[in-house]
Order: sequence, then C-alpha cells, then structure tokens
Amino acid sequence: MSVTKLFLNKGTAPTPAATDSVDVREFSGGPIAQQDADYNFINITDRINKLIDSTESIDSTLTASINALTESVNDLTTLVGAGPNSFVYDDDTKTLTITSAQEDTTAE
Repeated sequence: MSVTKLFLNKGTAPTPAATDSVDVREFSGGPIAQQDADYNFINITDRINKLIDSTESIDSTLTASINALTESVNDLTTLVGAGPNSFVYDDDTKTLTITSAQEDTTAE
C-alpha cells in the first residue's frame, strides 16, 4: 500500500531547518516565533516523508522475502509429493517398508 507524501506550499519543498529539530514552547512561555513555527511544520513534514520512504523500502523487501519463501514452500511441497508415500517399521523383524507414491512403470 503506497502512502502519498506530504507537500508544502502547493508542491514546493521548503528546506528543513539545519538542525532538523522541532521546538515547542513551554506552557508558561510566550507564543513561538513565526519562523520557528514554520520550521517546525517543515521539519515534521520532512520526517513524515522520510518515514514514508523507509516503510516503502521495508515493504518491497518484505514482499521479495515473502515471494522467495513461497517459492521455497512450493518446491518443498513438490519434493515431498514426489517422495515416498509411507514408512512402516516392523519391530519384530527390524525392517522398514517404504511404499512409493509413484507406481513402478518399468517393464519386466
């Protein structure tokens, strides 16, 4: 699932503050300066967009891993289906009887 990135100023991408920080004022303090408020919004937007980028990368890696695992399971299922049908061990005679899942097609 793709998430749309956040855009500011009708699609332009203002540069985040050099510190990439978000400042909040103390409850007892005065209002935050307009420039600081602008940088806060830009920095928050930038961080959200970076998070979106990283989750898309993780998603593609997980999808590739799931596909590889699915292929491995399918290969194992094929191998198991081609293998012996059953094993029967007789304790008295100490013999193991293997019944093949495939019929013998060789002519005698």
